[in-house]
Amino acid sequence: MLNKTIILLGVDSYKKRVTNKIRRHYPYLKSKSFTPNRNDTFEQIVEKIKKHDPIAILNRGEEFIELHSRLVDHFQLPGPSYSAIKLFRDKAFFHKMMVKNDLSKYRPQTAFTTLKNLAEDLQRANFPVVIKPYQGAKSRGVSVLNSPDDLTEQIIKTLRDHFANEPSLQDKDEQKILIEEFIVGQQITSTSYVDHKGKLHTLGFIDVLDGRDFGATHQQLISRTTPSYYSYDVKNQIINLLQKLVDISGLRSTFIHPDFIVSPDEKIRLIEINARMGGLRYEMSKYSSGIDLDLSAIQLSLGEMPNDKSKKHFSCTGIDVWSEETGIIKKIKIAENPHVVKSTVYLNDGDQHVPPPLGNQQLARIYIKSGSDSFTIAKKLLRKTKIVIK
Repeated sequence: MLNKTIILLGVDSYKKRVTNKIRRHYPYLKSKSFTPNRNDTFEQIVEKIKKHDPIAILNRGEEFIELHSRLVDHFQLPGPSYSAIKLFRDKAFFHKMMVKNDLSKYRPQTAFTTLKNLAEDLQRANFPVVIKPYQGAKSRGVSVLNSPDDLTEQIIKTLRDHFANEPSLQDKDEQKILIEEFIVGQQITSTSYVDHKGKLHTLGFIDVLDGRDFGATHQQLISRTTPSYYSYDVKNQIINLLQKLVDISGLRSTFIHPDFIVSPDEKIRLIEINARMGGLRYEMSKYSSGIDLDLSAIQLSLGEMPNDKSKKHFSCTGIDVWSEETGIIKKIKIAENPHVVKSTVYLNDGDQHVPPPLGNQQLARIYIKSGSDSFTIAKKLLRKTKIVIK
């Protein structure tokens, strides 16, 4: 096993952290950060990785989900197979799979169209609806419409730009659009993984609020809080549904990132599911339970069973700071609070800020840890944070 390598795909922000953990826990293994060139064929990528003698491939990036599955298939390594990923990746195909397996009650009513035919097909829709590209992330290209007249030229341009620039669509010509029933409710997600035998393990639930929940006009995510306040019944429905989908797909050895909407009467709707660790989960687990999700992800990629025993029990909220003003940043000052365990400012004085839906960069991110109610503390902190844009 000497000189074997763990290949790291995805965003750069996690790679240094993971590399250090590989050195500490698996000193006999090497790690290699790998980002394929945009024009590389799959065969060329395989040849480049083959030189490093891979024993595992770990992915944290949205745009590499399909590539990751094809690579673990090719090298016969632990991870999500391409056949499993195909069931989840295309939102239109995913919806049809849910209906086929008598799981339609867990999905919003959905119609499919193309960008070219969107305006015409909206004339037959029951409003309000959500329109979204069939592939992408972080609410890019997602809009809520209350009538056909809400489909503006700017929304069309945003969708067109999404298909042109979304990394996960670079090698695809489709411009498929989903027209979904708008579900009144709030979002919940889980921190879950599937082991090498196909058993789902859920480490916790996270309540997610977007801009509309805070009275803003955009849909970008603002807060994520664990533990969730939703009932045992809601959480149990989610666990049972996810295990059914794991069984249908044959998914193995991966974290999953599911997004649900819970209606006021506690009915759940599954919006999407991705085979990777979702954003903020590492930090949320670190501060709330002491579980090291990076190490768990490494263990999964090696076909091992993670040690996911909770070491502590705290409430944790992650807050993204957004502004609806366009202009030059003059000041961003995070309010001081003893419960803040980490804060990061992404734009500096003098930087240009473009708000959603045209822009997709939050101004700052803050993590709050508390023995009881971190969300209440986070809301007060958000109100006190100073943002000046000229």
